[in-house]
Amino acid sequence: MKKLLILIIAVAGIYFFAKHYAGPDETTVEIAQNMKGKIDKSERVVLEVKLREVKSSVQSFRGSEGRLPDSLQELVDKGYIGRIPEGISYDPESGKVDYEF
Repeated sequence: MKKLLILIIAVAGIYFFAKHYAGPDETTVEIAQNMKGKIDKSERVVLEVKLREVKSSVQSFRGSEGRLPDSLQELVDKGYIGRIPEGISYDPESGKVDYEF
C-alpha cells in the first residue's frame, strides 16, 4: 500500500512537471494575450480620463482667469489639478490638450 501511494505521488509529480514546465500551451498563451489586451485597454481608459480632467481644468482656468494657462504647472500651482498627469501634453498658444506621443 505504501509503495502504491509513493508511485501515485511520483506519477502526479511527473505529470505536474510535464504540464507546467514543458512550455506554455495554447491556452496559457491565449490567456496571457487576453490579459495584455485588457491591461492595454484599461491604460487607454485611464489616459482618456486624465485627458478629460485636464481639458476641463484648462476651460475652468480660462473662465476664471480670462486667459489660457501658461503651462500645466500653472494649473497645479493654482489648484485646478493635483499634479501634472503623465502622457498628457499641453500647448499654451492654442490651449490644446492631447496625448503625448
